[in-house]
Amino acid sequence: MKITQDRFEFYIGDYVWEVVCLPPHDTRLLKDGEHCWGLTDFDNYTIFLDKNMTSQKLNETLIHELTHVYLRSTTTSISTEKEFCDFVARWGGMIMHIKQWFFEECVDMEE
Repeated sequence: MKITQDRFEFYIGDYVWEVVCLPPHDTRLLKDGEHCWGLTDFDNYTIFLDKNMTSQKLNETLIHELTHVYLRSTTTSISTEKEFCDFVARWGGMIMHIKQWFFEECVDMEE
């Protein structure tokens, strides 16, 4: 697997979000001094991803970060199992759609 495109844009409502793939030593992948596979910058509508992941780790990390984005963008509060299930029912399909679109546009699974 190889990431072939370092930038990817998508919309949530009126906001343009960007996924930026970075080398693992980039400081934008640090939180509290620790390396992260992915981080979301809510102020700049950007998801940062370490570009040196396996396809499985990239899949999990992007879904994880997109879930943060949708939780914050929809001002959803989840404190019960029912609220979690409602969130997944409402937004899970869109999260998976954006993830799939990213893989189609930015990832070569053959390499």
